[in-house]
Amino acid sequence: MIEASAPSLSPEELRASLARLESEYRYGEALRVLDALVAIGGGDRDELLRQRRTIEAFVDLAEESYAAADSARDPAEELFYLSLIRSFWPGYRDVDERLLALRAAKGQGDAPGRHASTTAKSDVSAPPADHGETR
Repeated sequence: MIEASAPSLSPEELRASLARLESEYRYGEALRVLDALVAIGGGDRDELLRQRRTIEAFVDLAEESYAAADSARDPAEELFYLSLIRSFWPGYRDVDERLLALRAAKGQGDAPGRHASTTAKSDVSAPPADHGETR
């Protein structure tokens, strides 16, 4: 793990680290690197803060969708929320395992490690009927 606050890292090294962390879906660490870049003036502040808000939105959406999957009333709803998470954060928590179990139960076995771009369109094409309701 890269220590974002390490004084020996240049802004260029921090930006390279940030790109790598984002590509590896390590959003928590990416947020710490962004904070370090903002603190040392390692780039356009507004751009860095926009990037931070985007990553925070991914984290929030994953947490909210995971909670919605946990409280889903049926397997189709759970599949929707888990597939949504998988589409932007492969490897989040136990999403892959839960998707495999749901698809196996539904007769849609899936190879482990399957990338989100190959996820069946039916998994995320439409939200459950009560998607906008509060529970």
